[in-house]
Amino acid sequence: MVPLYSAIALQPTFWALDRREDVRRNLDHINDCLELAVFFTSLELPVKLIALPECVVMGLPSKGYSTEIPGPETDALGKKAQEIGCYLMAQLTARNAKVDRVFNTAIIIAPNGDIILRYHKINLFPREALASPHDIWDRWVEEYGDDLDAFFPVVDTSIGRLAAMVSVDRYYPEMSRGFAMNGAEVLCIPTAHEPFPSRGTYELQTRSRALDNNCYVVSPNSGDYYPRQESRAAVSIFGGHSMVVDFRGNVLADASAPGSTFAAAQIDIEAQRRFRAQTTFGNWLKDLRTEVYRKIYERPIMPVNAALDSPLSHDLKVRAEAVRASIERLLEAGIWQRPGS
Repeated sequence: MVPLYSAIALQPTFWALDRREDVRRNLDHINDCLELAVFFTSLELPVKLIALPECVVMGLPSKGYSTEIPGPETDALGKKAQEIGCYLMAQLTARNAKVDRVFNTAIIIAPNGDIILRYHKINLFPREALASPHDIWDRWVEEYGDDLDAFFPVVDTSIGRLAAMVSVDRYYPEMSRGFAMNGAEVLCIPTAHEPFPSRGTYELQTRSRALDNNCYVVSPNSGDYYPRQESRAAVSIFGGHSMVVDFRGNVLADASAPGSTFAAAQIDIEAQRRFRAQTTFGNWLKDLRTEVYRKIYERPIMPVNAALDSPLSHDLKVRAEAVRASIERLLEAGIWQRPGS
């Protein structure tokens, strides 16, 4: 039986990395935010899960800095997880030595400091000069296989089955469904996401991903951004509104401030499990008509292996060509109509 606990979607302000060593400033500020968030949240229930947003450790990926996993950043985060006694989810720009590519990577660290899950982002922002497992499909499958664990890893823990996807992944319902079909109960979605919070689509997506799959969603969005280390003022370009949403799509907590703050709420895994096992309407996965849905995906759209022979992490031209080819496939198939036709 899993006892009630608190989960925190942390929303720290962060600084650009002018030098690789500047990551220490972000880590120090994360620690300050963590200590305050845990102090206040634990007045209700023990904090057992904390999720950090995208970019707040290593800054925006445009600088080209990357790390290793494990590495100095994960060592520092693991130490904090041990001090608090919680599971900690974070996003890093990191090289995977097995396939020799740099990925937007989410990790989950256990309370003993061990890294127990790594997820490599599949759907990328157009200006994100990093790799996706889909871009090097043959090499990825050779190394990791082609089952759900290879693309939608889930880890079974004392506080439930945890998973993480990153930012733009939220736009594709297949992503959260993949994790749910692999057993996920709590899905962390780190983001750096304006202008979408101000348009309402961020909340819409967060609640939909939770409702669609009867998963808790812990969605930390980035706080204010200092574009240089010496900047005197931060810029609110990510929109805040870090959220915790329950397995029925209800918002349990919403951080309305754009700066360094947090959203915290109680997680009741046993209530979720009863709902999934006993309800006849609203626990959606039991109704999946997989034979019918398979027809949707029979034809390829985004070119696979687009960067198998090219280091996509250094060449956005390769991605632009793949995107153009994908659009052309949809037009030629008649799924989309050409403008003016």
